[in-house]
Amino acid sequence: MLKKVTAVGLISSALFLSGCDLLEDALGLTESSSDTVSGIAEADIPGPDDLPIDSLYLEVNDNIPFFTNEELEVSEPFHTYADLDELGRVGVAEALLDIDLMPAEQRGSIGHIEPTGWNQGNYEIVSGNWLYNRSHLIGHQMTGYDGPENLMTGTRQFNAEGMLPFENFVANVVEETEMQVRYRITPLFEGDNLLAHGIIMEGFSVDDDGETLTFNVFVPNQQDGIELDYETGDHRPAD
Repeated sequence: MLKKVTAVGLISSALFLSGCDLLEDALGLTESSSDTVSGIAEADIPGPDDLPIDSLYLEVNDNIPFFTNEELEVSEPFHTYADLDELGRVGVAEALLDIDLMPAEQRGSIGHIEPTGWNQGNYEIVSGNWLYNRSHLIGHQMTGYDGPENLMTGTRQFNAEGMLPFENFVANVVEETEMQVRYRITPLFEGDNLLAHGIIMEGFSVDDDGETLTFNVFVPNQQDGIELDYETGDHRPAD
């Protein structure tokens, strides 16, 4: 089981935009994600000015996903990705994960893709030295899709320590139990920032009404000891 962390009372100023349409634009959400927009707007989520925080993730909405009953009634496996916005930023990625979607082949090269905010850095204090990873919204092991709509700039800590435990949890449930899992990743960008300051990860095991797997968490895009400029992706050692 994943360790649970209680969300703190930090609220992003970006989420106080007036009206759902403005918030939808800021988060890169599609029209079909209006319920997610409302849920995120009402949740306690840190903004870029609140980072860094002491946790690898924070529970959102008491760890209950924002999925509607209609979204949970879908039975045909799928995975979809928002078009890149006018700044080239990724948007919401959604799926009903199923063992039949899981790829048999190894991941190919993605080194030619440079998501927004990709200003690579090298630091001895970072595991593997490289600051940034090309972070999948929906992990390759779940669908095999490696296109630019599924890749964002994420720190090594965000990718390997924040997202990966949840991704492995979901993939293991799908593979070992052959259950379907409703899954959604919502990248959070404030204003015209090119580097997301975090994501919302939601997962729900449909076959047993969430008994095996259910979570709703904010994963901050941060790196211990490094100060990030979320507007550009620039960075420097923290003071």
